[in-house]
Amino acid sequence: MNSERRPVMDVSTLYNFLNQVSLRYSTRFARAYLELSEYEIEDVLSSTSNAKEQKFGLINRWRMRTGRRGTYDHLTEVYKVFTSRVLAPPAFIERVDCSKQDASRVTKNETHYAILGKEIKGYVLIFNNTFKKTASERGGSDIDVENLKCLWKEIGGCKVLDKSDLSAQAMKDEIKRLVISDSGKRCGFVAFFIMSHGNSEYYRQGSAERVGEEYILGNDGERVMKTEILKMMENGYPGTTLQGIPKLIFIQACRGNMEDSGVPKERKRALVVEKTFSRNKSDMPSIMPAASDILISYATHKGYTAFRHEFGTWFINAIVNVFREHAKSEHVADLMTIVNEAKSRQYGYDKSGRYMEMSQTTSSLRRKLFLFPGQS
Repeated sequence: MNSERRPVMDVSTLYNFLNQVSLRYSTRFARAYLELSEYEIEDVLSSTSNAKEQKFGLINRWRMRTGRRGTYDHLTEVYKVFTSRVLAPPAFIERVDCSKQDASRVTKNETHYAILGKEIKGYVLIFNNTFKKTASERGGSDIDVENLKCLWKEIGGCKVLDKSDLSAQAMKDEIKRLVISDSGKRCGFVAFFIMSHGNSEYYRQGSAERVGEEYILGNDGERVMKTEILKMMENGYPGTTLQGIPKLIFIQACRGNMEDSGVPKERKRALVVEKTFSRNKSDMPSIMPAASDILISYATHKGYTAFRHEFGTWFINAIVNVFREHAKSEHVADLMTIVNEAKSRQYGYDKSGRYMEMSQTTSSLRRKLFLFPGQS
C-alpha cells in the first residue's frame, strides 16, 4: 500500500479531533468527509442538545455505515488540513500583531511602501460568486469570505468591501470604480480577492491543444477576461488614481482542466547565478513602467484546476493563516512564498486518485509591502 494513503486515524483519534473544533465545523466535516446525509445529520443533532454528544453521535452514525475503521482516504486528508498550523481553518491560528517598535524598524528601510499614516491603510475588495441553486454552486465559499473579513479587520486600518454574486459586467464596473475614485489619494494599497469559477480558452496548434487566454466567470456565467482586469491595474489606465500604489490581486478559480497529481521528488544541486546592477538614484528615469506595482497570485498554475471544500479553499485558508502569523515580520511577496510552501505539502483524493494544487504568484512590486498588523 502506498504510504501516503496508509490509515492514520481510528475512531478514538477522530473523536478527539472533532472535540477540538466547533459543532458547526463538525457538521460540515460530517457532510463533506464522513458523507452523512442532511437527514442523518439532523437526526443526530435533534436527539440531544449536548454538543459533545452530538459530535459522538455523528461518529457513531458514520461507524454504523462504514465499520470501525471507515474510509481513510477522506479522513487522512482532513486530518492533515486540521492539524497543520498553516492549512487549518483560521480559527486555530492566533494573530501576531506588529508593535510600534517593529513598525519603526521597518520604516527605516527606504525600500518599503509607506502605508502607515494614510487615511485608509488599504482598500480590500472581495468578489465571491457562489452560483447558488445551480449545478455549479460553490459550496463553502462563504467560509472564505468570513475568514478574509476577519483577517483584514485584525490587520486594521483597512476598508473591506464585500461584493458577492455579481455579473461579469458588474465585477468590471466595481473594479473600475475603485481604480478611478479618489482611493489612490487616501490609501496605501488596494487588494482584490476574486473567487469564482474560471478556465482558459483552448486552441489548436497543429495536432496539439494549447492553453490560451484565461477568464473568470461572473455569477451570470459571462466571462471576465484576465487581461481586462490587468489592464485596469496599469499606471497609464485612463483616470486611474492608483499610479505607483501597490495593487494586490488574488484569484481563487480554475485556470484549466488539468489536475496536478504530483511527481516523485529528485535531489538536484542548485545552480547559483549572481548578477550585479546599479542602485544609483541618478540612473532612475523620470517616467515609470506601465505595469509596475502589481502582485497577482493564483490558487493554481495556468491550465490546472483549483480545489474547494466545505471548510473553504486551501488557497484562501493558507493566505489567511500565513498573514495572521507572519505579517508582523514578512512583506507580502515573502508571505506568498510561505503560502506556496504550505500548499506544496497538501494533497487530497477523489475517485480518480490523488490531487494537489500549487499556487503561483507574479510580482512587479518595486518595494517591500509590509501590512503592519495592529498599526494604522
